[in-house]
Amino acid sequence: MAQSYKYAFLTMVKNKSLMFWTLAFPIILGTFFHIAFGSIIANTESFSQIPAAVVISEDEGAEAQYFLEMIQAVSQGDKALLLPRYIDLDEAQELLAEGEIEGIFYAQGGEINLIVSSPGLNQSVLKAISDSFVRISATVQNIAEMHPEQIAKTIETLSGETNKYEANKEIYLGKGETDTMINYFYALLAMTCLYGSLFGYVKAMDIQANKSPLAARRCVSPSKKSAMILSDFAAAASIQFIVNLFVVAYLGFVLGVNFGEQWALVALTSLVGSIMGVSLGMFVGSFMKGDESSASGILSAIILFLCFLSGLMYGNMKDVIEQNVPIINRINPAALLSDAYYCLVVYDTYSRYIICMVSMLIISAIFCAASAFVLRRKKYASI
Repeated sequence: MAQSYKYAFLTMVKNKSLMFWTLAFPIILGTFFHIAFGSIIANTESFSQIPAAVVISEDEGAEAQYFLEMIQAVSQGDKALLLPRYIDLDEAQELLAEGEIEGIFYAQGGEINLIVSSPGLNQSVLKAISDSFVRISATVQNIAEMHPEQIAKTIETLSGETNKYEANKEIYLGKGETDTMINYFYALLAMTCLYGSLFGYVKAMDIQANKSPLAARRCVSPSKKSAMILSDFAAAASIQFIVNLFVVAYLGFVLGVNFGEQWALVALTSLVGSIMGVSLGMFVGSFMKGDESSASGILSAIILFLCFLSGLMYGNMKDVIEQNVPIINRINPAALLSDAYYCLVVYDTYSRYIICMVSMLIISAIFCAASAFVLRRKKYASI
């Protein structure tokens, strides 16, 4: 069995076509992802100070004075939220039309108002600041009317909280970042694991006497068919696991993709993904009829379709499926794999990660059992 494993391993390593699709192609695609998404993140998701005009003076009343203090509080420090420009209304409107600023704060009738040119993230932040001040002002007025003796203490408390406020602060809900673009890389790694099905498919062909002369010679050898199936599967899974480690190392250490700090679990996920990918290929190879080229084309189409459902081509596809047909995400190997990598980075607990891993092991066991059952029972009238 050791000799069979060795020869199967060397045969697949020397197959340039398989090595390209399982190793070189994911690395190339990951590089393109990094080039494309790096510029998108820099242009759309990186946060900086929001330029805004403030057309308010302290002479316009106490409320205007309090608002100016709030603007000053959120415009100081290394993590300042606003970049205010204290100018008149005509100049502010001109700058807003030219896109130099994102909004204009101004006072009218004793109230604070906001002007923006178009909806967007920065404009929403400015509106949140304006709405927050309106709520605070209303609270102070209510307390002044109902409990005037508490007004000084209330203003002092609110002023203290405003001064301590860090508006531009990163807060992680879990233990890692939740970059929306990172899901593409996890889906890419899921595709890499599933490309191990190409190895599994080839080995399934190599054990069916009616598929190739090599398979015919192997079937008449004295080796047990179960031993050949096991050694071929182990060799294919080993190669795919090594390939996955190379891809993970490239994505993580060269491109800077975040995989968290638990590299042992990342490797374990890659191992389970490799087993699942190879078992899928052997399952398809044991049932598929027809010539090898058409069958491999169908297998590649299946892989790409599963990866499409996991968000490789359209990042929100998995969310769309979760809202409409969630059962697909529970049985889709690519979705389970990308979820497993995501869980290691984002969540503090391992409950969801364990569910993904157990689901993948169950799917792999079903594929392996069905493949072994079919391949062992195949008989030939003549070879």
